[in-house]
Amino acid sequence: MQPTNIGIYCLLHKPTGSLYVGSSKRLDQRWIFWKSALRRNYQKNPLIQTLHNKWGLDSFACVYLEFTTNADKLFDLENKWIKRLNPDLNLYKTAKGTNWGERRNARRRKYLTGGKSVHNYRRYQLTAPDGTEYCTDHLAGFAEL
Repeated sequence: MQPTNIGIYCLLHKPTGSLYVGSSKRLDQRWIFWKSALRRNYQKNPLIQTLHNKWGLDSFACVYLEFTTNADKLFDLENKWIKRLNPDLNLYKTAKGTNWGERRNARRRKYLTGGKSVHNYRRYQLTAPDGTEYCTDHLAGFAEL
């Protein structure tokens, strides 16, 4: 185990060479979380969930890219690695950050959703690595395809 548990990781989909770059304050637990969510078909990233559903968990590898002791610099490091590797499985091309356990009251949730009900989804059009195009009203539906 590395001296620090904070850092940047990369998920590699071995059959396609596709990459996902992420950051975590608990790297030792992050891969365990990913595997659990994928097995339960509960991963929020529909691209990764679809690859898992097609090729299985053994088609992924988790690689630690960089360790740090400064959690405040975590998203700067993640953005550096996203820019360097240009991962095709990241839904966003920059690290968006997280609120790390922030409890959201009704006013905050309303602000974050723009006052819309959480059931008002946009229509997403995504292309799988094999070129197949999918269209869905919400990203969770894409993971079921």
